[in-house]
Amino acid sequence: MEMRRIIVDTGSLVNVMYKGCFEQMGLGSDQLVASPELLYSFTRNAVIPMGRIRLPVTVGYLDRQATAMADFQIINCPSPYNVIMGKPAINDLNLVVSTRALAI
Repeated sequence: MEMRRIIVDTGSLVNVMYKGCFEQMGLGSDQLVASPELLYSFTRNAVIPMGRIRLPVTVGYLDRQATAMADFQIINCPSPYNVIMGKPAINDLNLVVSTRALAI
């Protein structure tokens, strides 16, 4: 499934998927693994994840693609994004992020 509205956060220690995106992908809560740790935002508010799911992630276009399995914490809160791709996915996909060029 092609996804848009992804933010790459080089400071995030987890990959996050929002509940609305999770549901639009046709995934169910029966596919989630318990995730007992709390997530903290930059405002220091704690968020309890609904659970965790491992999914394949492909970035790039036909001649330049990378694919890796990534764990996503599913959270139920409003966001303009579908996914926050943090350090785990960035590293697993061997991506180089250039904040100066606004490119991956």
